[in-house]
Amino acid sequence: MPTIVRTHSGQCTLRFDIGGELEAPFSLVLRSDGSIDVSLNPLSRHQVERIVKANEERRLLFCSLKGLVANPSGEIWIPKLVLTNTRFTFKPQEASVTFSLICASNVEIKHAHLLPQETVEVHYGVTNFDFGACDRQRARDGTITEDFRAYLNDFEITFRQARNYRDTISKLSKNHDVAITCEAIVNTTFARLGELEELLEDTATLLSFATGTYISWVYRDVYSSNALVESHLYANVTGPFIDGKWVIDVRNLGDCYMRTFLETTFPVYNNLKTELGLNLVIGYLVIANQVKYPEAEFLLNSVAAQCLLSHLSTQPATTENASSFKSGMTELLNHFGVVHIESELDFILTRNKIVHTGRFPSGTVPHEATMKLHNLMDRTILTVLGYRGKHYLNQANHCEREVLQ
Repeated sequence: MPTIVRTHSGQCTLRFDIGGELEAPFSLVLRSDGSIDVSLNPLSRHQVERIVKANEERRLLFCSLKGLVANPSGEIWIPKLVLTNTRFTFKPQEASVTFSLICASNVEIKHAHLLPQETVEVHYGVTNFDFGACDRQRARDGTITEDFRAYLNDFEITFRQARNYRDTISKLSKNHDVAITCEAIVNTTFARLGELEELLEDTATLLSFATGTYISWVYRDVYSSNALVESHLYANVTGPFIDGKWVIDVRNLGDCYMRTFLETTFPVYNNLKTELGLNLVIGYLVIANQVKYPEAEFLLNSVAAQCLLSHLSTQPATTENASSFKSGMTELLNHFGVVHIESELDFILTRNKIVHTGRFPSGTVPHEATMKLHNLMDRTILTVLGYRGKHYLNQANHCEREVLQ
């Protein structure tokens, strides 16, 4: 199960979309899968009755939260929450109600206010990132920290393994859950936090593709002079840890392959992500790794191919027109100079068979066909991102390390 990452408590005011306010003590829990739950015990009987009645009528109730947190003290703001449950507790001469809510937006907690030009150190809590360290540093307490650095635009990002990193990765490999494995640390100015946010969203997309598992951030802590001044908790969509689906070798044996991958592909991705819908394409490829049925994995890889093709072409191939899909894919691969053989495009016939029958064609080995398509898509994305001439892992050849032609 997802682990608890953060807890906060304090006093707040809830403002509901149906009108009215509630003042109450609250508690908040952030879990490693990005879920953020809030519970509170309101004191206003009149407002409670009105909210409970609306909830019983199956109306989806939204509200915002503004209040104060303790230890350390600060202001908390949640723009959007959804009421999910009301629970009554009856005691002698006393009855109380507990509201349970989930966050439909990020949580902002401010402990201090900074000027735009002030220097800050930003820590992002990263889920499911399994990587071998390129650098080793000795911390103040004598422990050895393992990390690697990447230089993207003019930001230096340090990915530092959590102290319980090896144990966490071992557990993730067994239970395929979600957990914090490291932090991404950046020194910048307070004014550039918005720019950094977009950069790290793109970085998470590229890392998810490179590792074959869903990587995201669940919190952002901002420090000034070693004091925590601001926290953001992210209600992110994430997925289970998947190992063995690497596109880039995360072990960093001899060379820091992940650093090379990020620094090579980031500028291209940043320029083409909207034009080619690369965030959507990569999203489908990562989701495909999470499914258990080879038919579903094959179809999701095919959807990724069509998604890329639809952004390149003004007349995307339809489900029924296999020849149009094949000619479009041929044009796409030639356009980007993806080295391939014509038989690799036979995946289109296999895809159509699965769409109409729910099964692979007779005589097809599902795993082999899926890995071949997986490899074609990996090579295509890597070539689009300007990675030719560097090492990647060939899924169709037992994950052998090969040079992208």
